[in-house]
Amino acid sequence: MNFTIKAGCIPLTKSLSSMIFLLSLGLWTTALAETLGPRVPEADANRSSPAATAKKNLPTRMDIPPLKVAVPVLGTGVDEFSDKLEKEGIWPGLRKTETIRSATKIRDALLDLNQFESVVVFPDTSISADLYVLGSIRESTGEIMSIEWQLVDATGKIWIRKNKETHRVPPGWHERFGGQGIDPFQKLYRKIAYSVYKELKKFARKHDTVVKQNRKRAREGKSPKLSELDRIVAIRELVLAQYFAPEIYGDAIAEKKSSKAGSRLKGSRLTLQYLPDKSAQEWTRIESFRQRDETFTLLMNDYYNTFRAKVDPSYELWLKDIYPIARETRILRSKANVEKALGVVTLIAAASAAKDADSTGKRDRAIAVGAAVGGTLLIKGFADSARSKKQLEIFNETARSYHDSFNPISVELAGKTITLQGTAQEQFAQWRNLLRDFYEREDSEIEEVQIIRE
Repeated sequence: MNFTIKAGCIPLTKSLSSMIFLLSLGLWTTALAETLGPRVPEADANRSSPAATAKKNLPTRMDIPPLKVAVPVLGTGVDEFSDKLEKEGIWPGLRKTETIRSATKIRDALLDLNQFESVVVFPDTSISADLYVLGSIRESTGEIMSIEWQLVDATGKIWIRKNKETHRVPPGWHERFGGQGIDPFQKLYRKIAYSVYKELKKFARKHDTVVKQNRKRAREGKSPKLSELDRIVAIRELVLAQYFAPEIYGDAIAEKKSSKAGSRLKGSRLTLQYLPDKSAQEWTRIESFRQRDETFTLLMNDYYNTFRAKVDPSYELWLKDIYPIARETRILRSKANVEKALGVVTLIAAASAAKDADSTGKRDRAIAVGAAVGGTLLIKGFADSARSKKQLEIFNETARSYHDSFNPISVELAGKTITLQGTAQEQFAQWRNLLRDFYEREDSEIEEVQIIRE
């Protein structure tokens, strides 16, 4: 499909106007009820990630357009208000801590691929990005972690369908590698990143083919074609342009209904209608506002780095302490190994009851119940220890400050200081509204907008 460059005012259709309104509120949802844009493009997260600079032998950068990747804070995967969680060894504050910490670990693993212009952690999917790594923690015991995730692009197309990656920490790991700055679940994060890398290589090959075809087309006097990666970047940029100037770029993107399964989302997808004139004064102005957006995004990403630095010492100690408990609990609850655990006091009664069972099925169920009870008591005993209580308090307090509230961010707007408050999502929404309102003022200049770092 060839594209022409177009500029000037364009009237909006009713359907497109509705779409832009939903996008501007962050309400455009995919099949996962996730919002993709049109918030701020990410800034260069490499500056804030030690993992990105510590790795010397980075993979060769593929010849692809500069891509921005967002890793929204992971889902908890549990009902945070259930009174049964702690019996299962799940503490809401700890799980919330892991949703941020694991997101930063996935981000660092993606940065180590050396393929992206930026990779940032963000509160949700309202950020404008080319690719989104969407995930949720399905299990985390200290011995085992499972993350269910998928990869979606800015158009709403799924690159990698929802799948679950799991890693089990082997016995003796903490004795061999503890205290060396190595994460026990690093293999899990790298596996997710490598899956992204493999999928990106497919698109890179197609992009290279289009680039070669365009050289031939140029010699023949024909207009160039866009690769799929080019199209994704263009849509990401135009969604934000629509947010600021819908009267100009309102029909640059169309909303297309799709019911196809497989690699595509069921529901709305965005398609490119034309390319903007990037030499136009209005586009240049939008670019200046986009760059200020990136500064704000980087600040939030840095806040999540600060979060990890705060919780890491306690979290690493927690993992070391909980590991033997988690492993023993798993063994107790494993039907295949339950006979080996009959020395535990709580299982003696279960085994005794099993002897009186009048069927093999009842006997198996009795042993399984005993194993579950034994595991619950092990977890409860660990959680009641003084050191564990202190760690849980740290997780609860820190998680509340990053999930239920967020450090207030101050913005200087035309000489007036405005403090954003609330959750990270709420502060970002306030920022975007402020920026758009300021953009709409006649003769407003982006230099009048300054983000105040504490």
